[in-house]
Amino acid sequence: MKRIILMMIAILGLSNTVLAQAEQVNVDWPTIGQSDWPMISHDPQRTGRSPFRGPQSPLIEWAADIPEGIFSGPVIGEEGNLYLVAAEKGPKSL
Repeated sequence: MKRIILMMIAILGLSNTVLAQAEQVNVDWPTIGQSDWPMISHDPQRTGRSPFRGPQSPLIEWAADIPEGIFSGPVIGEEGNLYLVAAEKGPKSL
């Protein structure tokens, strides 16, 4: 029984490693907006991956204390403000 369990753990571990290293494939979706991040989790596959390089140094530009927690994902408005919904106080602009 131990041997079967160990084999199952090994198989699951290998399959997760292979899946994690899979190359991201871009799929053309002409119906979604032509923006850098057109929907939640970026694309219809909900990968959450961006084709752009992120920050190259760990520099924090600003921070905000929101003790009641965040209820939604952040949204950046056209004017550059960051909007989110705080758990108890509703919409907030930072």
